[in-house]
Amino acid sequence: MPRPIVYDVTHLVFRMAARAVTGIDRIDLAYGRHFAAAQGNEAFAAFCSPSGPRVMDAATFLQIVVRAQQAAWEDNPIGADLNFLRVRDWLNGVPRRDHVRLMAPPSLGARHWLTARYWEANCRYTKTKHAVPRGGIYLNIAEHWLEYPKYFNWLTSRPDVEAVFFVHDLLPLDYPEYFRPGYEEVFRQRFETMARRGTAFIVSTQVVRERLLEALGSFGRRDVPVHVAPLPSPLDLAGGEEGEPAPRHPYFVLVSTIEPRKNHLLVLNVWRALAEKLGDDMPRLVLIGSRGWENEQVVDMLERCDPVVKHVRHVARVSRRGLVWLVRHAQALLMPSFDEGYGLPLVEGLSLGTPVIASDIATFREVAGVAATLLSPIDGLAWAEAVTGFAGSDSPAWRNAKTKAAAYQAPNWGGYFTGVDQFLNALQ
Repeated sequence: MPRPIVYDVTHLVFRMAARAVTGIDRIDLAYGRHFAAAQGNEAFAAFCSPSGPRVMDAATFLQIVVRAQQAAWEDNPIGADLNFLRVRDWLNGVPRRDHVRLMAPPSLGARHWLTARYWEANCRYTKTKHAVPRGGIYLNIAEHWLEYPKYFNWLTSRPDVEAVFFVHDLLPLDYPEYFRPGYEEVFRQRFETMARRGTAFIVSTQVVRERLLEALGSFGRRDVPVHVAPLPSPLDLAGGEEGEPAPRHPYFVLVSTIEPRKNHLLVLNVWRALAEKLGDDMPRLVLIGSRGWENEQVVDMLERCDPVVKHVRHVARVSRRGLVWLVRHAQALLMPSFDEGYGLPLVEGLSLGTPVIASDIATFREVAGVAATLLSPIDGLAWAEAVTGFAGSDSPAWRNAKTKAAAYQAPNWGGYFTGVDQFLNALQ
């Protein structure tokens, strides 16, 4: 018989007010959707508190997931997405227009903030008669608040509960220079909480599994169950393109928070160099993602470098349907990261049949195999050559990459969650 699932919704609640959606947000939301709607599993929502989790019933769990999805702009039609409309017009060479009538209400951000605060108060203070059921599985996907061990002390008195954590990567320990100052210590505390409290783990690659087991070894945890399964594309859950035709101007797309590890600077320098050589024949570049940290040089190029200003557009977020459109019609999706735990945009691109140019790192070799073009993340000349070769749909390089992308065996959510469910229910 399936074991009761107690799903930690703390991250979903707080991210209702977020201005941009990250990969972790989308994975958390996909898991939340699955368990809130799962048939045959008794499912509860849990919100962290110092005195133990606030446990809510399945109906409340589903409400939280629906609100989180709405706040993330997941269901917005692309015709109502101002950011998408601006980028689409730019790619079609349409002069900049006034989209005031198509804009979301100015209070939208405030509404999302108020929604998040409402659900935070509801989860934190509303009296509940529910407790973590005996033999239940506590599932934490987003690593939220793990730097505060007191929120998880309740697990000490509940040895009947399996605590399962999704480990996205351990990169803050391996590359602290790529993250905010002080974040290494925060993440170290998060990992210590997982290492001491976790009875099983979920990861997306063998690369992360091997690194996780190595790190757990220092806590004497070498025989912990670890489920490895590649994540499907969250864009598979999006609706259709609503009749939007492909844009007139060829372009590339890069989907990522702007932060040092993602290596935007290499791509922008490639675009600057090619613009000087190709002029108006340049392909365009669409950057999608919020501004993160230590990105002053990237921001300076986006705002003050004339060739980049002319040929590059940056938006913090678009609707999921808008993202499908932009990825599907791109000449290629670019992912020049120095390292990754997985790389959802790479999978999203290949799943839509879009060629991918990405860094030649262990994770991408595992996830993409031969389906993507992999280059050194410090070889600007190779990236410039690849972009030039992929710029025209009649080029042999692009046609070959398109064929490889079409042959990619994309993971799917049905098979993915079948494996997750089997893993969870097999825990002893």
